[in-house]
Amino acid sequence: MGRVGAVMELLLERRGKAVEADHVMRWATMFCLHAGFLAKKKLEEIMDVVNMTRYVPALTEISATALNMEGYKLESPLERNW
Repeated sequence: MGRVGAVMELLLERRGKAVEADHVMRWATMFCLHAGFLAKKKLEEIMDVVNMTRYVPALTEISATALNMEGYKLESPLERNW
């Protein structure tokens, strides 16, 4: 650890705040990535416990249209209808 500390001190003396700013940005980025991962994992655990499904607006619109039309009217099985 002594050599690493000496190298860090030398870099900070020569480069100053630029090196420190890069170090802080990397630390903040890693922290945010880790916090985001933990939040996503916790949200998935909660969704599993309360049996919630994922909400996708596009699928909801398609489902609502199919219900309003009293079913999905397939014009041609080889063509898209949108």
